[in-house]
Amino acid sequence: MNTCPTLATCGLALSLLAGCAGIPEKIAPGTAREQVVQALGTPTATWQMPSGGTRLQYSRQPQGRQIYDIDLDASGHVLQVRQVLERVNLDKVPVDGSWRSDDVLREFGTPAMKATLRSVSGEIWSYRYRDVTAPFLFHIDVDPQGVVRHTYSTLEPIRPWFGGN
Repeated sequence: MNTCPTLATCGLALSLLAGCAGIPEKIAPGTAREQVVQALGTPTATWQMPSGGTRLQYSRQPQGRQIYDIDLDASGHVLQVRQVLERVNLDKVPVDGSWRSDDVLREFGTPAMKATLRSVSGEIWSYRYRDVTAPFLFHIDVDPQGVVRHTYSTLEPIRPWFGGN
């Protein structure tokens, strides 16, 4: 007996089930690393933290607007889960020369875009995020030595999907 009347119905059901799996916000403190990886899959990056613990990073860049940092203690259990592409976190990036590219990557993961401009020495790293309801890009200017020199946000230009350019 066929329990899915149409292929489209089966596809919709499977996509809804897949959408429920892998939700980082559902990971509770104390959860073991193995359970995190089983629930969310392989992290997009893994970092050793100065505390002796580990950070598992789950990025939805370049198309998504979230990066989740899941910090584990030295025994491999979750201490905290944070969605880091929020204005409160982005505003804390120091531009006093104390942060380098590795600090940015450890905190925010790989950017959605990297660009070089004639007027800027080094690279501009851009992260997609949403502030309230508007889409933004958070830009980090990284000099040729890998030092963070400047940060700023711009509205993200969105091409209409309903036609046109």
